[in-house]
Amino acid sequence: MKGADVLSPILAFCIGILARSFIMMPSCILPRASATTMRTVKLEHNDNTVLDPSDPQLVTRGSLLLDGHECGGWEQRRDGTWIARLSKSGETVVAASRNQLIERLTLVSL
Repeated sequence: MKGADVLSPILAFCIGILARSFIMMPSCILPRASATTMRTVKLEHNDNTVLDPSDPQLVTRGSLLLDGHECGGWEQRRDGTWIARLSKSGETVVAASRNQLIERLTLVSL
């Protein structure tokens, strides 16, 4: 038995394990530690006087609190979309409803 005959199956096994770990983890899924941590999301409503009169599509807006810390803002548009903007990462989360926005924000990693 040659050294290459023994090394080849071991090398193939190791490469297979690495390839499988990359294939089975899509980039859109959060890391395991973040995915298991559900955040507390609160959409604080700001006074309607702070609305920008030059933006007629804006219905309401407010502050976004994740785990009790202010992390950005949210707004509701006339077309029915809800948008949250995270101040630290600059990430924008868009959803079709308030509940959907809150659901998506519970899994955001900071």
